[in-house]
Amino acid sequence: MLEKRPLYEDYWEAKRIPVENIDNIPMYVVTSYSSMLHTYGSF
Repeated sequence: MLEKRPLYEDYWEAKRIPVENIDNIPMYVVTSYSSMLHTYGSF
């Protein structure tokens, strides 16, 4: 579809979600105590 409509036009505007209507964004945050993988900023 990107090859057919490479520019931001009415087609893509109709598919846009208004950001101002989003109240909460769910997050799934995990960490590992043994390897310290992805721990910075998780607490």
